[in-house]
Amino acid sequence: MRCWLSFSCLAVRDNKKTGEGYCEKERKGVIMGVIVQFIIIQTIVFGIVIFILKKMMVGDTESAVNRLNESYAEINKKKEELATKIQEIEQEYEKRKAEAEKVADKIREATEEEIRKKSDAIIKKAHEEAERLVADAMTARDRMREELKKEEEMKMVDYCENLLTDVLPDILTGEINALLIKNFLNELEQLSMDKIPPAIQEIELVVSRQMDDAIRVSVEEITTRKMQRPITCKVVVDKKILGGVIVRFGSLVLDGSIVAKLRESSTLKKQTIEERR
Repeated sequence: MRCWLSFSCLAVRDNKKTGEGYCEKERKGVIMGVIVQFIIIQTIVFGIVIFILKKMMVGDTESAVNRLNESYAEINKKKEELATKIQEIEQEYEKRKAEAEKVADKIREATEEEIRKKSDAIIKKAHEEAERLVADAMTARDRMREELKKEEEMKMVDYCENLLTDVLPDILTGEINALLIKNFLNELEQLSMDKIPPAIQEIELVVSRQMDDAIRVSVEEITTRKMQRPITCKVVVDKKILGGVIVRFGSLVLDGSIVAKLRESSTLKKQTIEERR
């Protein structure tokens, strides 16, 4: 460009002769041409720069688009994998849900069966308890009846004993009393007197009324012979014994009285009544 300008200037000097006006006009035209050339060159340079930049930008854009497409493809792939996993999880969930429902049904059925069994057992136990209570009540009723019956029988025995105690003295005659004493003397003959203490020298003979002295003598003879030592007999009258005889060898008592026999019979009857319980 500098060469071209120098050449222009030389041309201008060589043509000075043509006139100052012409030179000035020529100079302006040269300047305009230079400006135009500069603008053209700048335009070309800018176009090249823009082209290069565009190339660079297009390359970067394509690379970015490629990367974006790759990312999008990767995302789609992961999305498909995630959808597959979600489907598998849902299938597994449905499977586990079905298994859980089966287990729940079994547990519910087992629970209902257990409740039914317990309910049946409770009802059965309540029924058995009710039957036991009814049986106990009936047993208690029967026992109460038996107790009342026994109590009545006991009272009847006591009443009969008291009645006989009150009536016998009036109807008992001397002959009957003598017969009872005779039976007692026979029992005295059979009685062993080995356990009577040696210190006993006198015995007490209790009767309900005055008796024949021969009876006293018979008692003395029997006791003297069996005890092998002299024995005297003291007679005591006690109307409470009703009849018969009582012999006292110190603290040892041989009771053959009517009262004793009534009491013994009453006791045996009461024992028989008690044994029925």
